[in-house]
Amino acid sequence: MDMKKFKLTSLRDNSSGMVAIMVAVFLVLVVSLVVVNYSMLVRREQRQALDRQLNSQALYVAESGVEAIAKKLSTTPPDDEDSIKSTCGDTPYLSNGDISVEPGILEITCSLFDVNPENLEIAGVTHQPEIFPVSDAGGAAVSSITFEWGVGQFSAACNQFPSFPATSSCQAAVVRVDIVTDINNADDAFTAFLYPDNLAHPGTISLASSAGAANQGQIVPVNCTVAAGCKIEIDGLSTTIAYVRVRGIYHDFNLSVSAKSPANSPILFKNAQAVIDVTARASDVIRRIKVRRPLSGYADGGSSRAAPRAALETSQQICKIYNVVPGASNSVASSCGDF
Repeated sequence: MDMKKFKLTSLRDNSSGMVAIMVAVFLVLVVSLVVVNYSMLVRREQRQALDRQLNSQALYVAESGVEAIAKKLSTTPPDDEDSIKSTCGDTPYLSNGDISVEPGILEITCSLFDVNPENLEIAGVTHQPEIFPVSDAGGAAVSSITFEWGVGQFSAACNQFPSFPATSSCQAAVVRVDIVTDINNADDAFTAFLYPDNLAHPGTISLASSAGAANQGQIVPVNCTVAAGCKIEIDGLSTTIAYVRVRGIYHDFNLSVSAKSPANSPILFKNAQAVIDVTARASDVIRRIKVRRPLSGYADGGSSRAAPRAALETSQQICKIYNVVPGASNSVASSCGDF
């Protein structure tokens, strides 16, 4: 046997074995990487699905906390509560009996509320009136009330101050405001239509300008822009409490209301709105929500302090029967269905 040929053949066989081993190791590494990546992907999807579930649970618990606090505030007069109550890091304002929770898994971790905020935020004011009281928690007098709202959009159809075009294409929010400072004398009430306009107008009007039987119903132009919205201050008040009713014409809007005392300091609204802030936990996922809830019940008739939106309101015809001159031939007249 030729030894040189034998050695060459052996080296070739050994090289083939090494190549096969390297190929096998490479394939094992590739398969391992694919399996690891797939496992990581599966675990990530599982965690995301779990997070979504826990996120929903935490949100539901937080919403339940808001409803429970609102219920407590409706049964316990806000005057008996602290102006601002915080229970973060301490015993929560809500106990386990207030809502169904699982301590350590589903629970309220922090609850706060403020029953005397510096301003009122009312979302989605429509043609249905919103009614609320304006009074200071400290007993200070109210000298002015400021209204701010979104204008929507100006268009040729609605930018026709001082007319009220009968069109549904108008997108500018005209606001009707009624302010009553003496519930025993409706003739002294303030009634005005705040009409958005893109021209320069004073940012302040006097209560007397649209108060009293002779002046009620004034159409007041308000300087507005699409970006900044509308803002107007009604001054000349001198009362410890006023009742305000607002409603929208043409377009829904979000309204912000603030007020000042004669010393030009902001008042803290009493018995009007509560700011409720609740943080809840579901396992290791935390959700926090902050909402505003009415306290007075003036708008929705939901409490003993409720007041109707109007003395008389109908979308149909009104039947009127009245006496003209007692004893005359046509002493009784009817306008039912005939105007």
